[in-house]
Amino acid sequence: MANVRLRRDVSSAETCGFVTYFLSFPIAAAYVAWAFLPEHVLHSAGITYYPPKALAAYLPTFLLALFVAVPFLYAGLNFLSAPSAAS
Repeated sequence: MANVRLRRDVSSAETCGFVTYFLSFPIAAAYVAWAFLPEHVLHSAGITYYPPKALAAYLPTFLLALFVAVPFLYAGLNFLSAPSAAS
């Protein structure tokens, strides 16, 4: 059998990644339930305070636009901060 050493110390980055990974599932389930369930089902479950349903479309659209725009903004900022070609 191979000699295997077990690591006992866990870094904070590993802990944060683990917690984030497992919290993403209930958060995603709550988002999908809020987006697709009718209001009377949410009210019967006792959920009466929630954002407008229009945000179910606005939020992913905004995040996709941000995902596309950020590389261009980053490249533009790098272009502005670089010295000119004449120097």
